[in-house]
Amino acid sequence: MGIMAKTINMTQFKIEGAITDFGLSAKKFISIDETTDEKSTGWVQFDDQDKSDIQMIGDYLPFSLRTDTRKIPGAALRSQIKKASEEFLSDKPNLRRVPKHKREEIKEQVTLKMLAKIPPSPALIDGVVHGDTLIIFTTSSSAIDRFTTHLRKTFPELQLSPYAPFFRAMAIEGGKFVDDINRLDQSTGGFVLSKIRDNKWIGEQFLLWLVWKTYEVNANGAWINDKIVLHGEAKKVTLTGEDQVNIVRSALNEGRKITSAMVYLENDENNLWTANIDTEMMAFKSFKCPQVLIERKEDQSERDAAFYEKMYLIGKGEELLNKALTEFLNIRLGYVGVDSWTETYTEIVDWFAIS
Repeated sequence: MGIMAKTINMTQFKIEGAITDFGLSAKKFISIDETTDEKSTGWVQFDDQDKSDIQMIGDYLPFSLRTDTRKIPGAALRSQIKKASEEFLSDKPNLRRVPKHKREEIKEQVTLKMLAKIPPSPALIDGVVHGDTLIIFTTSSSAIDRFTTHLRKTFPELQLSPYAPFFRAMAIEGGKFVDDINRLDQSTGGFVLSKIRDNKWIGEQFLLWLVWKTYEVNANGAWINDKIVLHGEAKKVTLTGEDQVNIVRSALNEGRKITSAMVYLENDENNLWTANIDTEMMAFKSFKCPQVLIERKEDQSERDAAFYEKMYLIGKGEELLNKALTEFLNIRLGYVGVDSWTETYTEIVDWFAIS
């Protein structure tokens, strides 16, 4: 699901260093259509996988990682090698087995012959740079790793930090919560992965608060509905539907922790955004914005305008999530009263503690 899809997946990173259009174009994708190469990886335009002249669109830099691969089915390769080996032995009645060096030669010849007949399969991962933020349009850990690994090969000085709950809390509101978040940091080291792993409590408590607010306080602007995933005692429970409040309360009372939930976000004009938000990375999965339509896809100016609108809507959705997170952190960190979180958490516990 790329940038312009109706439903997208996206993970955000803070950039330290520079990602440039000319740097990406210098490491452009090289086609393997006319070769027998098995793999090629490089950068292309986000809206045309056959073009590598990557350019800014206003103050946005959209691009895609293209990876073409050829893969011979193992059973087919073994069958063709066996056939070629039998043909070789049929002309050599004194040999019972194909010599080792010849086996290797046959395997190489058969592989190259088969590769020449197999068209490469392309795979694309979209990305956009805006200011000091990189959005990768996937939530797959393996796809993110491929994208960021190739990006670091292209820009060796580049450093990326994901906007996981710990880093997002540090960044919003102009760094208002930095000192408090550092004070409550539960990580055992200074590494990014440690900061993410050991501070999942921020995402867990945020979604717990939002669930309580949804069902008990009648939340406005941000609420949870449709899907909640809870984890505990090595088991995962997925709850779907609108009428399962008592099941949710019971699961929380058993000590299960929320790991992800479908969050609804609404602005003052009643426009709606939805995203499945997880507690570890706070990535946007199955993210839906108000729809963007392109009437004339062949018109470059119209495609650019649609891109601007889509990025604007993505940014507005993130703003709404950050607004809800800010409201939570103001309570959690005592900005609306010294005992604000103690009082709120007591109400939350009383709410899900069903007799």
